[in-house]
Amino acid sequence: MKGKGITMQRALLLAASLTAVLLSPALAQESAWQKVKESDGITVFMRKIEGSSIYEAKSVGMINAPLAATEAVLRDAHAMEDYAINCREAAIIDLPGYEKSKDIIYGYVRMDMPWPVMDRDTVAQIKFSVDPKTGTLYALGNAVKSDYKRSPDVIRTPVNTLKYTLVPKGADRTEATIQAMVDPGGSIPPSLVNFFSRHGSIWSFNTLRKTAAMEKYRRDGPILTTTPATAGD
Repeated sequence: MKGKGITMQRALLLAASLTAVLLSPALAQESAWQKVKESDGITVFMRKIEGSSIYEAKSVGMINAPLAATEAVLRDAHAMEDYAINCREAAIIDLPGYEKSKDIIYGYVRMDMPWPVMDRDTVAQIKFSVDPKTGTLYALGNAVKSDYKRSPDVIRTPVNTLKYTLVPKGADRTEATIQAMVDPGGSIPPSLVNFFSRHGSIWSFNTLRKTAAMEKYRRDGPILTTTPATAGD
């Protein structure tokens, strides 16, 4: 038995992804973003990354919560167990030998995959920064090499990049852009990974919306992030 069970909605999405016959035309083989889906005020784009069969996904939409509340969700790793699809475990960890500060933290995430697919996990650095002129908040997560909790029963994802760009739009609204590039490794076909990214992005964005609107994340003061953003953020 795997630890935490997945909801019926998540199970149906996974089942659809694993059984769907992908007959639609392939996305254009270029680096420009291509709009692929729109629902619930969320627009999903995808683009081809040179040298890889895995596409990068981007979802854009509004969150009805203050910027500080959305930041609080991103800083609470355990919240991923609620808003990330089939996330089994997520935690902030101490990683000796790596740079650490208030705005640079490290996390461990394990994704619960349906049998017979092996679970996936990653160890990542998360860097927070803010544009002092516009108030735009950036949170960039990148996988790092580590043997933390490495297990023969779990495949460590070779590529895992996640970027949040959060723009304040008044007291209680935040425009969010989420970019994700994940290569799960193993024998999962790239076409299946891309299908899952296309359709799973809407679900993840919606659950992030609901989480940020929870009273426990409500913040009346300024955001915690103080590190100035650079051109690479």
